[in-house]
Amino acid sequence: MSNSNIGNAEAIAGSICLAGGNNTIGYGHEIKSSESYTEITEKKAQELLATDLKWFEDGINKNYSGKTTLSQNQFDALVSLGFNIGRGALVNSSIFKLAENGETDSKKILDAFLEFNSSDGIVLDGLKKRRYDEAEMYLYGDYSCDNDFTLDEKKVS
Repeated sequence: MSNSNIGNAEAIAGSICLAGGNNTIGYGHEIKSSESYTEITEKKAQELLATDLKWFEDGINKNYSGKTTLSQNQFDALVSLGFNIGRGALVNSSIFKLAENGETDSKKILDAFLEFNSSDGIVLDGLKKRRYDEAEMYLYGDYSCDNDFTLDEKKVS
């Protein structure tokens, strides 16, 4: 998974922020009890992001038992979603099960991504756009993050 795709979706925070009830820093790195970050550089944020992405990649590799092999773009879209919703939520999600079953229907795929477009029960435009971008990445290999509410049907093969 490219750090730049997550970096496009996640704003960098050089100091501690509260996100989802957890202290985070950098590109959404959840600060562990063994860590003592208060401020970090862009370089350190990139290092933490790479480590965090590896953890999500490992989670997919350990838990995926699909009928078909994931393409790189499908894998990357799942990593992006997992980074945002958590590894446990990802591997127990509808989209993960659809991937394991080799589902290709774009509506089913998009709907499964859109299950994660809200926070505290409120649909957020930013999350909804991110889910559309992840669905485009998954379905069509489109990494452009066009940040809108449409699937680019021209890329359907």
